Amino acid sequence: MSTRNELYHCFGLGVVEVSRTEFGGGETVFYCQTPASRLRCACCYGTDVICRVPKRRELLKADPGTDC
Repeated sequence: MSTRNELYHCFGLGVVEVSRTEFGGGETVFYCQTPASRLRCACCYGTDVICRVPKRRELLKADPGTDC
């Protein structure tokens, strides 16, 4: 399964560009961002937006076979 497919199916992330992946300490860290062509204003859905600060988001996934 490709990284994009894994992010979509496991975490529900849509179109993202993955720049790198790190493994270690029992964790997998994906560095990804939304392509500029897909960015939208949260209020009016306009395309004239400026990204100022990257955000770190921690996504947790339940172990297979457990209820969420």
